[in-house]
Amino acid sequence: MVRSRFICLLALCAPLADAAIGRAANWASNVVDYSAGATYAPSDLPAAGAANASYTSVAPGATAILDGLPADVGMGTPYSSVLTPFNAAYQPADILGMGQGGSITLQFATPVRTNGYTIGVHTASGLYDSDYPNGSAGATATPYTTPRRATIGVSADNFHWISLGTFDLDNPSNYYATGVDTPGYQLSVTGGTPADVERPFVGSLSGFSGKDWPQILAMLDGSAGGNWVDLSSTGLPSVSYIRFTVSAGSVLYLDGVVGLPVPEPSSLALLALGAMGLTFRRRKNLS
Repeated sequence: MVRSRFICLLALCAPLADAAIGRAANWASNVVDYSAGATYAPSDLPAAGAANASYTSVAPGATAILDGLPADVGMGTPYSSVLTPFNAAYQPADILGMGQGGSITLQFATPVRTNGYTIGVHTASGLYDSDYPNGSAGATATPYTTPRRATIGVSADNFHWISLGTFDLDNPSNYYATGVDTPGYQLSVTGGTPADVERPFVGSLSGFSGKDWPQILAMLDGSAGGNWVDLSSTGLPSVSYIRFTVSAGSVLYLDGVVGLPVPEPSSLALLALGAMGLTFRRRKNLS
């Protein structure tokens, strides 16, 4: 009887697990408010010297940008290739730029849990490849892109805000966990496995130092990388909004901001069923 109950529980859990796998990532793609800040020369972008207005085609309510990482960078241009830590996004259609004093408030599609590193920030930062195009960070990992730095705040209601502090946001992003051999410049990927954008990466820029491409993939461990923010000190059960304010003398590009959603009732039921199944097994072993 116990065995049959446990098998039934597994059968019930299976479709719930499949539903979780099929769920879209929880991107903060709704722009609540936005200010471009001071103009600047984005020297790491193709149109060097252009004002940041050339890279900020969003407005409050827009959802066409910040809704996911692009598999390719420069698609439709002579520089089209795969998004890797050594080949950062740079097209206006993929990233949003802000200068000193600029800010943006974004709303997540679903409230985000606060039990640790639950928000991932992708800033289109790229590493210099000391063994181009094979992907080596060299003795000291150094971005070829402009340093990104911003103050981050979160809120549950867009009224009461909690500041998390000011962060250097220079960790690179990675689209494919497998299938890329030359991360400095690979035109396409066939049969590759996309990295998990909801797998927190808590490493730092310095952690890439001295690593080649296989070692970097091992360090990422299936994650899409980026900069993950710890919300455990907020005291809030969940947050729905995040705000970035660009620090003095800095710029910020956003390629995507993702949050781990508060479990849905079906997910909670799945956890409860799993716990019950373990209890049944434990009781049987004790009997």
